[in-house]
Amino acid sequence: VLARCNPAGDMLVMVQTTTLSEEDRKRFVEALLPELEGLGVTSVFLLFNDEVTDAPRPTAVVTHVHGKPRLEMPMLGLKLE
Repeated sequence: VLARCNPAGDMLVMVQTTTLSEEDRKRFVEALLPELEGLGVTSVFLLFNDEVTDAPRPTAVVTHVHGKPRLEMPMLGLKLE
């Protein structure tokens, strides 16, 4: 699990797992989202990695499953995504 927070308290969470079937992905997301309620999570992504290490290849599939598609990070008066 990777989590990033911005100064406003918004949190992006990326969960890494092996590739799941569409049905298994749906069940996983349905079980995951209630557990994240109340934690300030505004965006959830799944990263599918079938490698033997936890370092995914650049071609690993990343899927947005909930909330905002990007996390805004203010820096020097700019809003970076």
